[in-house]
Amino acid sequence: MSTSWDLTRLFKSQEEFEKELAWVKDEAVPALEKYQGKLGTEEGLIGYLELNREIEKRGTLIAEYASLRSDLDKRNTKNAQDLARVHIVFNELGAKSSYADPEILALGKDYMDAFFAKHPEYKDFDFSFLKLFNQEKFVMSAEKELLLSNYSSLSRTGSNLYSALTVADAINKKITLSTGEEVEVTQANWTALVADAKCEEDRKAVFEALYSYYYERKNAYGQIYAAVLDAEKAEMKARGFNSILEEHLLRNNIPTSVFTTLIDVASSNTTALKKYYELKRKYLGLEKFRSYDRFIQLAKSEKKYTYEEAKETFLASLDKYYTEDYKAKAREVIAPGNVDVYPAPGKRSGAYSSGGGDVPPYILLNYNNELNDVFTLAHEAGHSVHTAYTIESQPILKQNYTIFVA
Repeated sequence: MSTSWDLTRLFKSQEEFEKELAWVKDEAVPALEKYQGKLGTEEGLIGYLELNREIEKRGTLIAEYASLRSDLDKRNTKNAQDLARVHIVFNELGAKSSYADPEILALGKDYMDAFFAKHPEYKDFDFSFLKLFNQEKFVMSAEKELLLSNYSSLSRTGSNLYSALTVADAINKKITLSTGEEVEVTQANWTALVADAKCEEDRKAVFEALYSYYYERKNAYGQIYAAVLDAEKAEMKARGFNSILEEHLLRNNIPTSVFTTLIDVASSNTTALKKYYELKRKYLGLEKFRSYDRFIQLAKSEKKYTYEEAKETFLASLDKYYTEDYKAKAREVIAPGNVDVYPAPGKRSGAYSSGGGDVPPYILLNYNNELNDVFTLAHEAGHSVHTAYTIESQPILKQNYTIFVA
């Protein structure tokens, strides 16, 4: 049974991918330019919306395919090159359509409401325009929007450098445990190694083997973080937001207080957590409770869970409380080809569910046969079921739900 992604559901070959990428580059990008200055006419606005709907549908497939392939092996230079080419083309799309927001704002919200009333076939755009009008004071002139869009590729530099340093060029360390066993410590297995460690020295050795990689490159990581903040701050100041946080949240009409209240409440209510860790320290007979001691099991079990057992456990957990339709979707999202299960050299760490924009949901795992991996499968499958319902019930332009909704 396959435990890897089947990406042929997106493109059956490299040639198909190249053909669609060429369509965006050679047809969609030039076509966008033709509508500059014409959105004030009904014919021009309709043409622009039709083109954007097609770009959304075909462009999402291209971007998802390139991103997923890259995540499977960050060392693969061909996949990295394809992803970079997609980013370049999408930067061009952004630059060539930078006139659109100022022109639509100039039409006014009343005009657009009347347009959607007259042409309900384009109401799938109404929410994105609502968000645009909510941010009206932060949208600049067409000339300034074009200038800012030319710098958009630089805003990803920090993220790309982090991925290269942390995944593609990562060097895992090997250590010898007190039992004499030699193990390689990775992002995927370190918490399991800590949980199974026989003594404090082994837990410390595992922890330091993982995090010494970051410590030894602390200057590079510091510069990467600075690059991310500089890019964010530059756009924030250019558009006139009060903070980077405000810029990110206002796009979805979320007050900054939603975020800051979360931080305040979590920071002010740590007593129960501290009490739990102190009880755990005493129970385990530890002199000090280290960060990595969080993974020690109070009730020790040597049981490992195969991926097949994880799937069965997840599906069984749905029996009592979920509808047949939900259970059918849950079975589908973890079907062979939809989940890339096991760790591999160069594979992106962690786990996620990806999909939407008519792209079927894909789940990335780094499954290590631990109980926590069973929970991770259930967690990501829940996101994928959400995506499946979104694809089923929403037009493509309304399928990209925010992390707050997720």
